[in-house]
Amino acid sequence: KNPIGQIKMNINKLKTIVRVGLQKVTAIFLPEIRVSQKFTYDLLGHEDGHYFIGYYDKDPVDHSGRYVLCHKVPFKYENMIEPRSAEIGLLSLSDNRFHQLVTTKAMNWQLGSRAQWLSKNIIIYNDIVKGEQCSIKFNTSTKEKLFIYKRSFWDISPDKKFGASLNFSRIKVMRPGYGYNGNNTDGDKDVLTVFSLDNDKLIYEIGLDEIIKTVNYENLKNEDIYLNHIVWSPCSTKLMTIFHYEDKSKGRRMIFPVLIDINTKTIDLIFEDGYFSHHTFIDKNRILAYIRLNNKYCFAIWSKDHGWIAIKDSMPELDGHPTYINSTNRILVDSYPNRLGIMSLYLGSPDNGNKLDRIAYVVNNPKYRGPLRCDLHPRVSNKHKLIACDIPHKNGRKILIIKGALNG
Repeated sequence: KNPIGQIKMNINKLKTIVRVGLQKVTAIFLPEIRVSQKFTYDLLGHEDGHYFIGYYDKDPVDHSGRYVLCHKVPFKYENMIEPRSAEIGLLSLSDNRFHQLVTTKAMNWQLGSRAQWLSKNIIIYNDIVKGEQCSIKFNTSTKEKLFIYKRSFWDISPDKKFGASLNFSRIKVMRPGYGYNGNNTDGDKDVLTVFSLDNDKLIYEIGLDEIIKTVNYENLKNEDIYLNHIVWSPCSTKLMTIFHYEDKSKGRRMIFPVLIDINTKTIDLIFEDGYFSHHTFIDKNRILAYIRLNNKYCFAIWSKDHGWIAIKDSMPELDGHPTYINSTNRILVDSYPNRLGIMSLYLGSPDNGNKLDRIAYVVNNPKYRGPLRCDLHPRVSNKHKLIACDIPHKNGRKILIIKGALNG
C-alpha cells in the first residue's frame, strides 16, 4: 500500500469533481458558442450521431468549396475509445446534407480515420480489412476503392506521393485515443515507415531502437518508449516524429521531437527538455511548437541556424493546436478547456509584437474528457477562406464553420 499515492489519487478525484461541476454551471449560464461579430458562422451536423473531422492539420473542404469531408459515428459507440465503425462522407456547406461515401472500421476520437483529400475527387483514409490495419485510396465520384495499402498512415506528404506510418496497434496500448483496432503488418515492432502512394513500395524504414541510438538516448532503453505523431515538411523530403515515455519519478510524459531527412537519412533530436507539445511547420526550415524554454512554457520557433526562439505577446501563453496560415502570416490556434470549460480560438502571429485576437469560444460539455474529449482542432481552408472546428455539442459532436476571419 502507498498512502501518499492514495492521497494524490483522492486529490485528483476531488479536482475532477470540482472541475466538472464548474463546467456544468458554465454550460447553464454561457452560450455554447460565441463568435466575434466581425465574422459569420454555421454549425454542421445532425442529431443522429457525432459529426467530426479529426486532427487539426488538414484542409477538409473539397475542391469546389461546397463540402466538408468528415466522419459520422453512431451514438451507440460514443463511449468507446475506438468506435467499431464510422461513416466517411461529405457535409454540404449550403444545406447541411450528409452524403455518405464509405464505411471505415479504423476510428478514434482524436484522428478519426485520417480521411483527407489527395486530389479533386480522390481521398485517402485508414481502415481495417479482414482484421488488418490498412489505408485506402477512394474515388468520391464513383465510390470506387482504387488501391488498398498494407499500412495505415499517420500523414501524407504535401506532394501527395508518400504515406508515412507508425504502429497503430502499439499506439492504441500506449496512448489511448490515437490508435486503431486490428493487427499491424509490422507486428509489435515500433517502426516508422514511408511508402509510395503509386504502388505501396516501401521507401524508408527505421525502428525506434535505431532512432534513440542515433540521438544518443540509449539510456532510455529500459523505459517503455513509443513513437507517435508524424508531420511532413512542406518540401516533402523531411518529416518529424516524437518518442514518448512516462517518467514515473516526475509524474509526467516525456516527449522528444526527432527530425528525419528522407534524402540524406539524417536524424536530429531538435529539443532535449522532455516537454514538447503541439507543433507544425512554418516552412521547410522552421518549426513552430509549444515547449518549455528557460523554465517558461510558450510557443517558439525552431530553425537549424538559430535554435528555439520564443514568441511572446502574439501567441497565447497556454498550449493549443497551431496551424500556420501562409496567405496572412497568421497562426490559428485553440486552447484546451479552462476550469470553467471554456475553449478559446485565437488568431496569433509568428512575429513578436503583433496583436493576438480571440475570435471565438466554445463551452465544453463535461461528458467529453480524457480519451473521449473533443478538442476544437481548428483547421484552415486557405482557398475558400474558412475555418473548421470540431465542437463538443450537447447533442453530439458538430462542426463549426467560421467565415470571414481569413480575409485580412
